[in-house]
Amino acid sequence: MNDPRYRLLAVTALSGAAFLSVPGAIGAVLWWLVCSNRTLPSGRAVLYLGVTVLLTAAATAAAGGDGLPYLIRISAVLLIAAYAYTAQQDGDLLDLGAWLGARIGLPDAGFDLGLTAELALGSLAAAADDLTQIRLAVDQKRLPLLRRWFAIGTAVLHAELRRGRELAGLLALRGYVGGGTHDPRFATSRSEPLAAVLALSVLLFAILGPRDIFILSL
Repeated sequence: MNDPRYRLLAVTALSGAAFLSVPGAIGAVLWWLVCSNRTLPSGRAVLYLGVTVLLTAAATAAAGGDGLPYLIRISAVLLIAAYAYTAQQDGDLLDLGAWLGARIGLPDAGFDLGLTAELALGSLAAAADDLTQIRLAVDQKRLPLLRRWFAIGTAVLHAELRRGRELAGLLALRGYVGGGTHDPRFATSRSEPLAAVLALSVLLFAILGPRDIFILSL
């Protein structure tokens, strides 16, 4: 889905459906198989998240909880989140914020919200690149495990603080004090409204069908 408006609507509906019930989670997975490009993030990230969810589900089952329903629902939620992450393009959040702000009569607030979200997402991507390089540098020093992670965390924090100061200085240099004008253009294919309707149908099925909200108890 190229249009961030329909993508946000679909992602919100499918996440809610996956959380509400196991049938909703299954419906969300089927939507992902049929309506998305079925692209996932890097294999390492998928492996880490998969192992974490699997261990949590096993612990829940061992404690007498609903481990399998938890595994199905959280896996579906993470799958939809992965789709939203891989489908996002540069400028989508600014376009979406400016469009939403104009529709509700708060264009300046929408512009600020979209710009903040765009900068935050860019900082996360830059932090991921920094983390890869910092880990490589720290591993070459052969530090103990605790000192290694402390050094990595400190370096990433300093890099983000430095990047934040640079962004603030750049915005101040360009005279930004709040608000702005942006007229987004969306490229919407004919299949995207249908995909959004299908996502809403999955949510409606999860709401009207059988559901059991899981509660993790220690």
